[in-house]
Amino acid sequence: MKQKRKISMLAILLISSAITLNAQIGKALKGLTPAKHLEDQGITNATHQKYMNQIVWSNEKIPFDNPDETRFKTNFNSGELIYGRFYLSESLQNLIYKEKRQVKDGFTFYFDVYIDGVKQEVEFDATNIGSDFNKATTWQIWAYIPRKDDVYGESDKWADLVNKSMTPGNHTVRFDLRVDGCEGIAVTGSLNFTKGKEPLNYGWNFDFYPSRMKDADLEADILKCIQTHAASVGWKEKFSKVKIHSTDWYIIQNEYGIITDRTVNAYCLATWPDGHCTVQSFSFSQQYTGSGYSKSVELYSVGKQEVADCE
Repeated sequence: MKQKRKISMLAILLISSAITLNAQIGKALKGLTPAKHLEDQGITNATHQKYMNQIVWSNEKIPFDNPDETRFKTNFNSGELIYGRFYLSESLQNLIYKEKRQVKDGFTFYFDVYIDGVKQEVEFDATNIGSDFNKATTWQIWAYIPRKDDVYGESDKWADLVNKSMTPGNHTVRFDLRVDGCEGIAVTGSLNFTKGKEPLNYGWNFDFYPSRMKDADLEADILKCIQTHAASVGWKEKFSKVKIHSTDWYIIQNEYGIITDRTVNAYCLATWPDGHCTVQSFSFSQQYTGSGYSKSVELYSVGKQEVADCE
C-alpha cells in the first residue's frame, strides 16, 4: 500500500513539474518575436522574376522600370563602365528578419569580392542601398562608373583591384552581398573581366583638384619642402606638383592669444616607383617672427592620400 502511495505521489510530482515547465516555456516563447513577413515591393517586373536572387550587369544604368535585357552582359574589358542591379525574392529587411528576428534601422551592407575564387581584402560598400532595405527588393549598384557620378568612391576600389590584384588577361570576379551580423549571403553575382596591359584609369587626375590661392613662389617653396621631407624620411614617391587649396592663410595662436604660426593646405602630386600616381593633402606652416612671418615653409600635418591618374 505504501509502495503504491509513493508511486502515486511521484506521478503527481512529475505531472506538476511538467505543467510548470510548459508554463515557463510558453512564457519564454511569448518574449520571442513571431515569424512574419514585412510588406515589401515584391516582384517588380518580368525581368525581376527571371533573374531572381541574381546580379545582372551592363555598361549603363539598369533602370527600375522596363530594364532592357538585351543590354545585359557578363564580359567586360578594361576601361568599360560596369553597372549592376540585383533582384531579391524579398526585401533585405525580411531576409535579416528570418535570421535575426529583428526589425530596425542601422544595418551595414557590403560586398565581399573574389577574384578567381580568392577573397580580396577590400570590401565594396553598399551605402547606396540606404534606408530602403525595409521594402525595396531591387537596387542599382556599380563597380566602375564615371568618377563624377561615384559619390561613394567604389570606382577607385575597382581600379585598385584591377591595377594591383589582377594580371593582364581574363579573370572571374564574384560579388557577395552581405549584411553585417548575419551569416548568409543576400545575393551573389559574377562577371568576366579582361585586364589589358595598361593600368586602369581612376577617372580623375591632378586637374580635378582646385587651386584656390595663386602664388607661384609659395607653391615652389611648398614643393621644395615636401620633396626634402620625403627624402629625409625615406618615402618612395617623388613629388612633382603642388596646388594650394586654402583660400587664405590660417592664423594659429597659443593659449594666451599670441600668434605663433600660420598654415595653408595644399595638394601634392606624386609618382611612385611602380608608375602609379597619388595626390595627397598636406598642411604647411610659416613661423611668426614678431613682426611678420618666416620665409621658410615647414610641413605642419599630413592629410588624406588618394590614387589618381598620372598626367
